[in-house]
Amino acid sequence: MRLAHIGDCHLGLGYPGPTPESRFEDIVRVMDWCADRIIEERCDLVLVAGDMFKDARVYLDRASREIKAAAAWLRKITSNNISVIMISGTPSHDAISAYELLQEMDIPRVFIYTKACAFMFRNIGIARLPGMNRASLVAQDEYRNLSASELHQVMTDRITKECQSMLAALQSNGDSPNILLGHLTYDMADKGFEDVLMQHEPVLTQEAIQGYDLVCLGHIHRPQRNGNVFYCGSPERLTFN
Repeated sequence: MRLAHIGDCHLGLGYPGPTPESRFEDIVRVMDWCADRIIEERCDLVLVAGDMFKDARVYLDRASREIKAAAAWLRKITSNNISVIMISGTPSHDAISAYELLQEMDIPRVFIYTKACAFMFRNIGIARLPGMNRASLVAQDEYRNLSASELHQVMTDRITKECQSMLAALQSNGDSPNILLGHLTYDMADKGFEDVLMQHEPVLTQEAIQGYDLVCLGHIHRPQRNGNVFYCGSPERLTFN
């Protein structure tokens, strides 16, 4: 099976530029180029590792344009008999509601997930780990008074447990290769300047990925490889700074 790995597209209006549409149009063109390349390479499956959108809360007139662009991109790929598995990204700026609307469109061969789960796709096991909402954890009474570092450890432990639980479920299906598709920071990744902004974030540890044959991640915008762990990077020039 031939795979394409993409993420951190951040479709959105309102970036700094000559007009509110300028960067949005740039991103749409780059995404269209990516779709052409995916089709040209005869990929069987596209893994979208979160952060398809720029902002979580936008007015309807803007949201409709952004979601329409994402849907057009998905349809262009799937019309060539290519499947797409997509997860949501960082909840603070990647709109869960936008993914839910894409789900409602029921585009053939598109599978969208906003919660952790694992299943077999053809002969490959795929575990999906969308971006985590730290705020929802803080709101719970048992975690409300934890320090940032303590909360970071709780979330990291949860991720490790979740990843290994999903792997165990996949391995029960036999000896098929298993992929982890996630949106978070891997502890061995080269984060660069963004490291300052990622302090106390939940982390994907080496223990968490143990046993997976391939790990495809989004969240860090620079493309890189660390063993079997890949960040695709952002297709456009987008950084947190």
